[in-house]
Amino acid sequence: MGPQQQQQQQQEQQEQVDAIIDVCLKMPDGGRVAVLVLDESRYCNHPTNRLRGAAAVDILVLKALGVSVLPLPVAEWQLLRDDAARQQKYLTARLAAAVGGGQAERRQQ
Repeated sequence: MGPQQQQQQQQEQQEQVDAIIDVCLKMPDGGRVAVLVLDESRYCNHPTNRLRGAAAVDILVLKALGVSVLPLPVAEWQLLRDDAARQQKYLTARLAAAVGGGQAERRQQ
C-alpha cells in the first residue's frame, strides 16, 4: 500500500470515528479518547446497565480503530450537576480508567 492510500485509509477511519462520537480528546501521547454521551435510550430496560446493540457496536468499532472509549451516562452526570468539584473528580477518574484500559488492551494485541 502506497503513502497516498495509507493517508486516504487513515482519513476514512477518522471520518468513521467522527460519525459516532460526541467528543474526541487527543492525549499528550498521541492517543485518542472518544467521549460517548449515553442517555437512557442507549440502555436496555432489563438489565438497566446493559447497552443496546447500536451503542455496544459503536464502542467495539472505536476500540477496533485503536481509540480509547469513555462512556458517559447522562444519568450519572446529572447527579453531579450542582457540584463542579465532584464533576471534575468524576471526569478525571473516568478518563484515567478509559485511557488505562485502552493502553492495557493495546499492549495485549
